[in-house]
Amino acid sequence: MFAVLASSSGDPADMLAEPGEWIWSSLITRDVDAGATFYQTLFDCEVFDLPSDDSKAAHVLLATDNDARASANTLPAENPNVHPHWLNFVRVHDAAKTAAKVVSLDGKVLLEPHLDQHGGDVAVMVDPPAPPFGLLEWTQRDSNKVARRHSSLHTSRDINWRRYDFWHSPHILL
Repeated sequence: MFAVLASSSGDPADMLAEPGEWIWSSLITRDVDAGATFYQTLFDCEVFDLPSDDSKAAHVLLATDNDARASANTLPAENPNVHPHWLNFVRVHDAAKTAAKVVSLDGKVLLEPHLDQHGGDVAVMVDPPAPPFGLLEWTQRDSNKVARRHSSLHTSRDINWRRYDFWHSPHILL
């Protein structure tokens, strides 16, 4: 399930999410190409393939206005009972400390904090009554490193890798 919102006052300017704010969305699906094509067609966004060390895992970015807005990632085959879904991330100062706090509040760790391929620490959690959510430890330093690491992938132009507060960004995919 997803929703598309339109503001009568127009879209606010892009801004980097602060710690504690929602920062990123990833479509987790068995067919990344079909998912990316759907949102590319629906929202007229550009799709950028990103290489992965895992040949079984596809990872693409969905971008508008030269800014990355969301990603689509492969749902691991070892999780046959997990359905495709959107996974939303909250920006945090320290993914490991926040994951420990989630556990202290009776939440669970689904994916331990680790360095992702874009240079930020991520974890996937679940709170007691609700669906999973992600934690993302993202710094401006990481953002610059990622832009350099992946800048050669974009044949038409570079896209900005700043992670935005997706609740306040234009052209929201969720």
